[in-house]
Amino acid sequence: MTSRLALLRKDGIGAVTGAATDRWFTEEFARKHPEKIASRIEELMANDLESYIEAYRVFGESEMAPRLHEITHPTLVLTGEFDIGSNTRMARFMHDTIPQSELVILPELKHSILVEASDLVADHLIRFFGEPARAS
Repeated sequence: MTSRLALLRKDGIGAVTGAATDRWFTEEFARKHPEKIASRIEELMANDLESYIEAYRVFGESEMAPRLHEITHPTLVLTGEFDIGSNTRMARFMHDTIPQSELVILPELKHSILVEASDLVADHLIRFFGEPARAS
C-alpha cells in the first residue's frame, strides 16, 4: 500500500489503474464486460488527486483494529474471496472482534463486488437490513 501511495504521489491516478483493475475484477468479468472496466477507470480518473491520495493514506495508516470491539450495532462484514485489499483474513478478524457481526465471503470474487455482483450484494444487504419500505 505504501508503494502505491508513493506511485500516486509521483505519477498520479493513471499510474495505478492497471494494477487496480487486476485486483478489483475477476478475469472472466473483465473479459465479458470491458465497458464496465473502462467506466470504472474513468470514474477513478475523475477523482481529485489530492483528495484521493489523502483518502488512500488514511486507509493505509489508520489502525482501527483495537476499537472494533466497541461497535455495538449489528454489523455485516462482506468481502470477496479473492479480494487482496479487504481480504478474508481481515474480514474474519473483524467478524471475530465485532460482537454482533455476520460474515459473508462471496466466492470467487475480488474487490469490486458492487460492480461485478451487485445483485448478490443487494440480496445480502436486504436480508441483513430487511426489505426496504415501499412508498404508497
